[in-house]
Amino acid sequence: LRTYYLNQRQNLSKEDREIAEKIVCDRLWEIVENLKYQRIHVYLALQNELNLRLFIEQCLKNKIVIVSKVVDKENLSHLVLKSLEDLAFGK
Repeated sequence: LRTYYLNQRQNLSKEDREIAEKIVCDRLWEIVENLKYQRIHVYLALQNELNLRLFIEQCLKNKIVIVSKVVDKENLSHLVLKSLEDLAFGK
C-alpha cells in the first residue's frame, strides 16, 4: 500500500502537485487559525513530499514555527525557525 501511494505521488504532474500543495496549505492554515494555535511544528518536504512552504510562510508572520533537524542517525533536535532563508538543507 505504501509503495502504491509513493508511486501515485511521484506520478503527479507539476500542476497537480501545486494544486494539492495549495489545498493542503490552505486547509492547514484554517485549522491553525480556528484553533488559535500559536506554535506550529512542521516538517520540511523531502523528495516527492508535498511542500508546505506556503503554509510555513504564512505561519512565520505571526506564529512560532518549529522544525526538526537531523543530528545523527538516531536523534533529532527541534529548532525555532525565524525565516525560510535560515534553512540549509543537508547541513
